[in-house]
Amino acid sequence: MFDISFSGTSVILVAAPELLGDLDQNGIVDFGDDVLLQNLPGTNNPLPNDGGLGVPIGVPHYELSKANFGGPGLNLVPEPSGMGLIAAGALIGRQRLRKVPGVSLKCGENRPFAVKNTHL
Repeated sequence: MFDISFSGTSVILVAAPELLGDLDQNGIVDFGDDVLLQNLPGTNNPLPNDGGLGVPIGVPHYELSKANFGGPGLNLVPEPSGMGLIAAGALIGRQRLRKVPGVSLKCGENRPFAVKNTHL
């Protein structure tokens, strides 16, 4: 990974710092790194960005990846505006369900989707 900067008529490539736990080198520590670790336990395959842990692949590699999960570029927390949209959608959906005849939001009442076998 490189950071690119432009200065007048020149392009400057600077090696990005090592992102510990980014074992698949895609710029973020994500589920891809977890899958990679699940497929390589106990093997002697050297991994990039392992912080010098070396081989064999084991629990320290998993802990390193877990500690840096998310890293730069992966936003795991929704923005406040997104949370508002989720809340509004939930309220609207709930109101619409209340208007459907035969549907109750209380547990155990009026099961409209239950199939009754009248042929037995």
